[in-house]
Amino acid sequence: YYADFNPEDLRGATARAESWQIPNYTLFDFHTGYTFSIYNKKKNTRISKINIRFNILNLLDAVYVSDAQNNDAFTQSFNTFDARSSAVFLGQGRQWRASINFTF
Repeated sequence: YYADFNPEDLRGATARAESWQIPNYTLFDFHTGYTFSIYNKKKNTRISKINIRFNILNLLDAVYVSDAQNNDAFTQSFNTFDARSSAVFLGQGRQWRASINFTF
């Protein structure tokens, strides 16, 4: 996985430059849920269904670069096709979501 770059920047000394390789990363997510139904015992029919879900994204709270741009306008002091010249987008930290769904 490499940083994006503008091919028009490949002139002169940087004519054969390689794009900066973004460091590898691994993410772990956790998803769980449970569905149960509520019945009317007299009529033996289902009244409603309840679905409960819980998710944790980036469970281990990894710090990672999810995207990068070589020789970005914000890094004008370097034009080196490496980490110094790349503007990066850091991935989001640990997040959690919970939901309850009622079906009648």
